[in-house]
Amino acid sequence: MRIIVGALLAAFVLVLAAAQTDLEWWKTTTFYQVYPRSFRDTDADGTGDLLGIVIKLDYFVSLGVGGLLLAPVFKSPMKDLGYDISDFEKIDYTFGNEDDFDTLVMECHSRDLKLVLDFVPNHSSDEHRWFEKSIERKNPYTDYYIWQDPKSFNETAQPVPPNNWLSVYGGSAWEFNEERGQFYLHQFHAGQPDLNYSNPLVIEEMKDILRYWLDKGVDGFRLVNVPHLMEDKNFLDEPFSNDSQFSPDEWGSLSHIYTKDLEELYSIIYSFRDVIDEKQAELGRPLVLMVEAQTSLDNTMKYYGQEDRDGAHFPINLNLITHFKNGTTAKDLKEIIDMWQSAVPTSAWSNWMIGSNDRPRAASRFGRDFGTAVVIMGQLLPGTAITYYGEEINMEDTWISWKNTVDPLGCDAGPENYTEFSRDPSRTPFQWSDAEFAGEFLN
Repeated sequence: MRIIVGALLAAFVLVLAAAQTDLEWWKTTTFYQVYPRSFRDTDADGTGDLLGIVIKLDYFVSLGVGGLLLAPVFKSPMKDLGYDISDFEKIDYTFGNEDDFDTLVMECHSRDLKLVLDFVPNHSSDEHRWFEKSIERKNPYTDYYIWQDPKSFNETAQPVPPNNWLSVYGGSAWEFNEERGQFYLHQFHAGQPDLNYSNPLVIEEMKDILRYWLDKGVDGFRLVNVPHLMEDKNFLDEPFSNDSQFSPDEWGSLSHIYTKDLEELYSIIYSFRDVIDEKQAELGRPLVLMVEAQTSLDNTMKYYGQEDRDGAHFPINLNLITHFKNGTTAKDLKEIIDMWQSAVPTSAWSNWMIGSNDRPRAASRFGRDFGTAVVIMGQLLPGTAITYYGEEINMEDTWISWKNTVDPLGCDAGPENYTEFSRDPSRTPFQWSDAEFAGEFLN
């Protein structure tokens, strides 16, 4: 099955590429999403690394893949497994070093493979030097993050959060910092303070980081968590959603009218596109900007751009993940596809994603036989296909015990409920062979 599916993917990609030779590279290729922690381990420390990707580059070529999409490899204390970044311009030692990254870029380009990085602009790690200086109120970093005074103090003299805003991970989105004497906003893990995009200095910092990696040879970015970039500055309580499936401390219990999808955030994305266009002209090579936004279809379309402003080359299409389930009929599936195609602006480009590191794998959602068919379908639909590592060999989720759970979403849910929330099962090691440890440690 591994050989058959791999050959089919390669054949489909080559046929499509041959028919579209006049289009930009990101329109004629399949992107292969790599979760580096689990892809290939070269030093037997139990975690994948950059050199593990390097030694498998010919594997991608054999599949017909043209672009690699890497989950974050930046310096991080790993409170959220790399999505909490303590230095946006350094490689975390878990994955190697800057020389390893340079090798990866060079070896990719020598094979005509493109390298695109996941980029997390909404927040940093609480161990980032910006946050440490912001705590100390050292300019210009004082207002790099969202700080608010306590609303009040309770009967035990404990500070009360400024409002009822909740974290995506559950519980209050506010954390009190004793040294500064204020709460900071974290829409995700408490170790991920939200950056203040009302501060133009923050926007310029992020633009400079994009330029840095493009100068190092990166071919583009996928921006993640972007619907949360801006917050209403009146800091009013959000209304209740009245959705009975959520408890009062779960994110879904509120309607996020003040913390998500604010109109002001789109101009920030458009300004990031300006950087991509400027660097493309300067470097003389085509680049790509993608956006992953878990939001409504109408809001998703805004990421393409509005009026005279260009946005992302394409926002990630999650409809085949969020809407396509067991029990979906052929008629339903056509409606899901048509829903996206009819919404895409004229002359804009579509894309199709079957799985990701945040959702159960296709083979686990649909069964092994139908999972293969779904992956192949994603290659045939008009637009760019994005495939998650292991889909080509029909990998399934692997059960993970509570003891071995590391995903903060699962850990925060507790031992009784962790399986409902943990993303660890879809992030398990690529199964290179049926040898011990899935063949991970064999070069």
